Amino acid sequence: MSKEGAYRAKERLGPTTQAARVIAAERMLEAREWSAPRLVRAAHYVETELGPRVGTLLAKAADKVEPPRRQRQRRNTAMKTLVAASAIGAVGAVVSRRIPTNSPKQSEDVLEPSSPMTKPSTDGQARIP
Repeated sequence: MSKEGAYRAKERLGPTTQAARVIAAERMLEAREWSAPRLVRAAHYVETELGPRVGTLLAKAADKVEPPRRQRQRRNTAMKTLVAASAIGAVGAVVSRRIPTNSPKQSEDVLEPSSPMTKPSTDGQARIP
């Protein structure tokens, strides 16, 4: 019996629901026709009048909020000092490589002086004559 009741309700309400769909579609179309020009006007207002005003307001607020610029003199002084010290170090390295240090011949003279006082004997002991 419940199936028969549902079938009868469908037959009675079917045309009504179809008419409701058609009416709803027409109303939605009317609402879209009404709202479209208003949205275009609102967009034009925002672009031409409100937008620039808000932009100007935000720019002024940013200028007020921004802290004053720091002086970079300290960093510049430190950078100049670092560059000067590096240049002096590079010059010192080049100069120290050009000046020969003790040559092997000179170092042998230092290790073995010509004095007979420090010549070792055959047993490895140093003897003073």
